[in-house]
Amino acid sequence: MKTPTLSKTPGKTMRISAHFLTGTSLNRFEAQSLVDHCFNSTISALASCHRLTLQRSAEKVANRCRVVHYSLSDVDLTCANAILATLIRNARPSRED
Repeated sequence: MKTPTLSKTPGKTMRISAHFLTGTSLNRFEAQSLVDHCFNSTISALASCHRLTLQRSAEKVANRCRVVHYSLSDVDLTCANAILATLIRNARPSRED
């Protein structure tokens, strides 16, 4: 399965979806490197609006803070690929000043 490329400036839903399609997982601190500072809202949108089932696992990070690590199941990878392709197709082109 070919993963769509992000040719336009991606929104956070596209960035997070594309990251999940690589087969990796994220927690809220890792999502900050993808410029998502409201990660719980992005997860909620992927789950409710796009009907993806995200796997959740609890973990402790270095400062002993408890966080949830999110990943996509193998079944949802195909759905996420289709969702990402739709998001890319419908994305507004970035403005160049």
